Amino acid sequence: MRKNLPLFLLSLILLAGVVPARAQSAARLELFALDASAFPTISASMDVFDPGGAFITGLQPGQVTLLEDDLPITPASLEEL
Repeated sequence: MRKNLPLFLLSLILLAGVVPARAQSAARLELFALDASAFPTISASMDVFDPGGAFITGLQPGQVTLLEDDLPITPASLEEL
């Protein structure tokens, strides 16, 4: 048993390098189609994904915070397409 221990430990070390490590990812938002042509009203489209990469639906304006000059603003409306 003792003479197989170094071989066993070496095998564990090699196999540990085969399994990839994954860091926990955060939710993410992709913002696109920003339109400021009717300023001060600004519209944009966004896709929101949870940490697992699944699309998040059913967001309400109170669940979204925009920052303007580092001040939080709740959008006046939010429309899901």
